[in-house]
Amino acid sequence: NYLKSKYSLEATMILGELKDPSAVEPLVELLRNSHSSGPAQSALAKIGETAIEFLIKGLQDMNSEVRKRSRKTLIEMKWTPSGEEDRISFHIAGKNYGKLIAIGKSAIEPLINSCKDKNFESWKIQETRQALKQIVGEDLGEDPTKWLKGWVKNKEKL
Repeated sequence: NYLKSKYSLEATMILGELKDPSAVEPLVELLRNSHSSGPAQSALAKIGETAIEFLIKGLQDMNSEVRKRSRKTLIEMKWTPSGEEDRISFHIAGKNYGKLIAIGKSAIEPLINSCKDKNFESWKIQETRQALKQIVGEDLGEDPTKWLKGWVKNKEKL
């Protein structure tokens, strides 16, 4: 089993280096693995356009590490978000809270959802909480579930 996975990883990386689009999905999956994420990011950047759709989905992953690695790869590819949803995901992955505050109300639910990640440290929750407080105008506490309930209950008032 070890040999099979080792050779699969190597084959995927070679396909990525050769810019083979069939390697995109396995390479995106490798972004979840901290041991192979760097080479996977480089291979995806070389593949180019075909990888962008998958990396944009990675910006919305529930794992903050996948979001961060997807963002880094997109930056390496010189991609910039065009739509608001992509901008919000891009800024959440980069922890650009000031830009999220400027976006306003449409950033609230994605910001709340980003805190549900098990990799999300408490200091990040504090920064997210401060951004939400500035957008909403009140502090909804430390529990993201309460934030979401408060948002659903009060979003018509904003």
